[in-house]
Amino acid sequence: MSQIIVPSSIPTGTSNDVLLLNMVANGTITASGSDYDLDIGDDNVFATMASRGTSISLDATDNHKLNLTAGLYEITFNGWVQTSANVTGSLDYQFKASSNPIFANSDVGFDRMILDYDNVLAIIDPSHTTMLNVVAGGSVYFRVSLNSGQTWFLRGDATSVLTQLQIRRIGDAA
Repeated sequence: MSQIIVPSSIPTGTSNDVLLLNMVANGTITASGSDYDLDIGDDNVFATMASRGTSISLDATDNHKLNLTAGLYEITFNGWVQTSANVTGSLDYQFKASSNPIFANSDVGFDRMILDYDNVLAIIDPSHTTMLNVVAGGSVYFRVSLNSGQTWFLRGDATSVLTQLQIRRIGDAA
């Protein structure tokens, strides 16, 4: 007969910290244009679905800023991007994560897709995951850019998970 060992307690600490944000606003109001800096701190746009620990926090004064203490983090963004009219030709989609608020560089994460369309409504649902080593604490900003010749938006919905940002501290800084 095999023996099952059950620990007396589940480990706790900052390696279990998490922040889960869902976009609840209709993106047609907030995300039209070529660049959109995610309004993660505006609870009318992104709702906090889960939060645990103190190593991940939304900034109290800057709606675009995520603060992190020292540690190793996994960041995942899933976003439903849709144009408001048909697209003919190229659609250039970019997701950027940066420690710089004006995105002088994309030193945290960068993903790009160039797609070709032939007079259709463009709907894409990309997913991005990156790891970030924060040595002494810092901040992260997120931006979606789209060049399609049409206005576009991120889809948000109060009852469905269409656009989501997940941040998880997975350990100490390396």
